[in-house]
Amino acid sequence: MKLVKPQKLKSGDTIAIISPSAGLAYFVPHRLNQSKKAIKNLGFKVKEYPHTRTAKNWSSGTPKERVNDIHSAFLD
Repeated sequence: MKLVKPQKLKSGDTIAIISPSAGLAYFVPHRLNQSKKAIKNLGFKVKEYPHTRTAKNWSSGTPKERVNDIHSAFLD
C-alpha cells in the first residue's frame, strides 16, 4: 500500500472540529470557543460539526450521529 502524505495546511484552509467521544464542549463551551478563535487567528477557517457541542450521557451524540460527523468531515 502506498503511503499518501497530505499537503501542509496553508492560510485559508478549513479545519474541522468534531467530537467523536465525550461531549465536553457542552460543559465547557468557552474552551471550544477559545480554540476556534486561536485557529482563526492562525489564518484558517473553522467548520464545527453538528454534534460537537452535544452531550448525551457523556458522549457527544449517539454512535450513528458521531460517525456521521466523522464521515461528513472527511468527505468535505
